[in-house]
Amino acid sequence: MQVVICTLSYTTGKAWIIAKPLYERPNVTKGKPMSIPNASRKRPRATVIVRVQGAILLAGDKSGLVLLPGGGVDPGELPIAAAARELHEETGLRATSLRFLFHHESPINLHHVYYCEADGEPVAADDAETLLYLAEPAGATALNLSPATRKILIRFQAGYPSPDL
Repeated sequence: MQVVICTLSYTTGKAWIIAKPLYERPNVTKGKPMSIPNASRKRPRATVIVRVQGAILLAGDKSGLVLLPGGGVDPGELPIAAAARELHEETGLRATSLRFLFHHESPINLHHVYYCEADGEPVAADDAETLLYLAEPAGATALNLSPATRKILIRFQAGYPSPDL
């Protein structure tokens, strides 16, 4: 597992790494994005899993599709910085810690999935029309989850079932 600690300036949107990963994978080069096979054509997306009062926070868009908070990684931006930025833009929450969990490849996106602890009261903003909460298994919910969101949540709930991640 790779753990990176960083600090993010909400005024400039820039992130600074303040601790190195616990270990470095062979395909990680300092200062360059991680290389993931067959992912070069995919849009990088930072995807955030955050629990609010024990339930996973989700964002509903204007079409009624329900997604995990997150969005595109801007050119030159670290995925972890994009995760904190997108969480704040869509929910008003400020990330206090982010932990990389795994990558998920969907037909369009390469998701950099993070678990987050955050401060604040969630409020729908930006492209999140509404906020919803998932307390049941993702495979059994009637919510209109995107296919990628459902797969990510099923994988997360199978590997991290405890609220105390």
